[in-house]
Amino acid sequence: MRDLRSHRAWRRLRATVLAEEPLCRLCAAAGRTEAAVEVDHIAPVCERPDLQMARSNLRGLCHRCHTAVTAAQNGGAPRRRPVTLDAQGWPLEE
Repeated sequence: MRDLRSHRAWRRLRATVLAEEPLCRLCAAAGRTEAAVEVDHIAPVCERPDLQMARSNLRGLCHRCHTAVTAAQNGGAPRRRPVTLDAQGWPLEE
């Protein structure tokens, strides 16, 4: 199955999240001002695929916070398997 992020609906939803949350949610909570450039799934897709396109499960984060959150969810380890990208550069779900 292809990753939904390569679909037009994901790109539209991602743009909506970043427009609604122009600042990183975690930085703002810590009193810092940093632009949100990534859209993070609060409950990881691997745990809750049913929430992949749910706006309530998404938040805008800066690159540093998104990297830190993802690493923490992976136990601090890098991805365990290589990622295959489609023609637009989006990861394909294996």
